[in-house]
Amino acid sequence: MKREEAIETLDSIRKMMESTTRIMSLSGASAIAVGIYALAAVAIGYIGAGGDFTNDNPFVSSLIVFSRHKLTMLMILAALLIVACISTVVAMSAKRARARGERLRLDRVSLRLLWSFFMPLSIGAALCVILYTGGHWGLTSSIMLIFYGLSLVGISHYTYSDSRYLGYAEIILGLIDAAADSYAIIFWAIGFGVFHIIYGIYCAIRHR
Repeated sequence: MKREEAIETLDSIRKMMESTTRIMSLSGASAIAVGIYALAAVAIGYIGAGGDFTNDNPFVSSLIVFSRHKLTMLMILAALLIVACISTVVAMSAKRARARGERLRLDRVSLRLLWSFFMPLSIGAALCVILYTGGHWGLTSSIMLIFYGLSLVGISHYTYSDSRYLGYAEIILGLIDAAADSYAIIFWAIGFGVFHIIYGIYCAIRHR
């Protein structure tokens, strides 16, 4: 009897921990919000870099990242975007938890989730800073996409496995970006904007 009770207790703890990590995951609504934030950041970066949406052909030289000034602007926007996205995901996760009568917990599984997400992301950010300070900024945008994709694949082991598909898409896009030359803003818009919105719509339909 005690053995059965112990098994039931462990099963309850496991389900509670899985529930916590799923609540903390990138939901459909939060993914769409992240995508919208990213597109807004791209628009700001485009205009700040001298782009003009009223131009007959807006996807021209003003979209090409060929100077430290443009890349600096994009990196600042990327840092602000990360803060805004994390804040939004946490706020929406907390709201989802309250709606389900639960609360977010920093238990062992959720800490592993956070480690799996931020460890690759931190390495990618450090690599970008090193390349930037050394004047080798050509692969910065592709590195961001690739390491972000690796982070998403990493957390798929602890939450909804759907996130790995978004991760794979980001990694592939980052590799394509590395093969292309200078069009970081376009790849950012696709990877951090369009892909997130598509993923958010998919999650909203599948997990509603």
